[in-house]
Amino acid sequence: MHVFKRFYLLISLLISIGIPFITFTQFIEVPVKPNDFIISNSTNPTTIQEESINNFPLILWSIYVLGLVVFSLKFIFNLSKILKKIKQNPKLKTQKSIHVLLEELIVPHTFLSYIFLNKTHFETRKIPAEVLIHEEAHVIQKHSLDILYIELFQIIFWFNPLIYILKKSIKLNHEFLADQEVIKKGVTLSKYQQMLLAFSSNALEPQLATAINYSSIKKRFTVMKTSSSKTRIWIRSLVLLPLLAILIYSFSSKKEVERNTATQNENTTQSQQTLATINGIICNGCKVNLTKDAIEQLILGTNTGEAITDFMIKFIGKPTVSVSGNKLNKKAIALLNENEFDKMIQIFNIKTTNSHIKMPILIQLADKNDENYSHSPIVKKGEKSDIPPPPPVPPKAPEMKKAHDLPPPPPPIPADATPAEKAKYQKVIDEYNKWYDTKVKKGDVSNIPPPPPPKSPLDFVIDMAKKDATFYYEGEKISSDKAISILKENKSMNISSKNSTGKNPKVYLSKEPITIDD
Repeated sequence: MHVFKRFYLLISLLISIGIPFITFTQFIEVPVKPNDFIISNSTNPTTIQEESINNFPLILWSIYVLGLVVFSLKFIFNLSKILKKIKQNPKLKTQKSIHVLLEELIVPHTFLSYIFLNKTHFETRKIPAEVLIHEEAHVIQKHSLDILYIELFQIIFWFNPLIYILKKSIKLNHEFLADQEVIKKGVTLSKYQQMLLAFSSNALEPQLATAINYSSIKKRFTVMKTSSSKTRIWIRSLVLLPLLAILIYSFSSKKEVERNTATQNENTTQSQQTLATINGIICNGCKVNLTKDAIEQLILGTNTGEAITDFMIKFIGKPTVSVSGNKLNKKAIALLNENEFDKMIQIFNIKTTNSHIKMPILIQLADKNDENYSHSPIVKKGEKSDIPPPPPVPPKAPEMKKAHDLPPPPPPIPADATPAEKAKYQKVIDEYNKWYDTKVKKGDVSNIPPPPPPKSPLDFVIDMAKKDATFYYEGEKISSDKAISILKENKSMNISSKNSTGKNPKVYLSKEPITIDD
């Protein structure tokens, strides 16, 4: 319980400082009317009163700074006094603490890991072991850090009386914790209480140290006899949560931010709500005169750009028609053509993708449109249009102007082709040349390359010899050199080949026409 109370006292100080910095913002909508802005054109001179100078805040700040300086000097003086004692007196180091032995008669007290004792009493063993256990508990649990912590806050908030009450509670809780450690060591309660009465003193204790104090003995005796259950501790802890919520709500700052609801003009109002438009012109419950052609081509829209999903149209003496989209359907157009001039038409229950426009549109059939309306939709500059864009212009077909855009010429007639194959090759070449003449005007320079000339029989045989072809003359196998020699002597020799572009090509030479069996 005392451990929880220790941290509660320390943290509560930080919470109490932080709560005023918590701000709850509340937005308030304030309508702004044109009458709220009144500009006076009066030329009467106005009298300016001099503001009286208020020195009271300056006086308060001066007092605060003075107190801040005094308490800071006091803290520095007490700290330097303790450090001087540590430096100038003999010290005895133990496992848990360092004993500083003083010549003067003092009450045992603790600062950080140092325990200050009277040298004579310590050497003659007049200091009870319970006192040493008590002071070592202050050292082990680092109670001096709590004292330094509260002293620093006392310098800043020296004017607040609650800081002194909190400091006293922290020091008293330190004594409870130290007493608890002594009793845990096996010291009987009655013996420890008698020792405290005999050893306590009303002497002034050091400001930054923890010492046995007579004034708190009675309360400490009461706490020693009282035992708190864990259930009771948890209940007390839970009670702090609603208490903390109340404190935050009560002492935090509240900020109200005004958000103006502009009602100065119709344009501002219209920009805040969804309104219907006719051919791009806002028509909030309006009445317009339109011809039949204009109504037939009418396009409904909204000022916010929301798409119209459906609406209802009513002709006098005719059934109500439900229309999907933002244009009249065939049924509505048919009823429109049956209507006479000066008849009223009502468009209502207009629905968009996100809202519902309740204000109806009244249209009167006339022989002439109102000035602001036309047969075609009007879209003002800067507004969003519901009119679909025109279809894109189809691209022009590409023109074949360069050689790489034209088909390649046919291959040349192979030297080993048969007469029938040569005739077919020649037919393809003639057709290409005929088509080519139609694409290239007479007298123009063509970029199309002419077909390559066919290879001579001798060149063909030499190429086959490089591919290690097998040569035959009149059915008998001969060498490549013999075949070249025969062809040089007789250039009218008939030549035929097999697998000329594949593996193991064969070339046949003969004076007579050659027939090759597969």
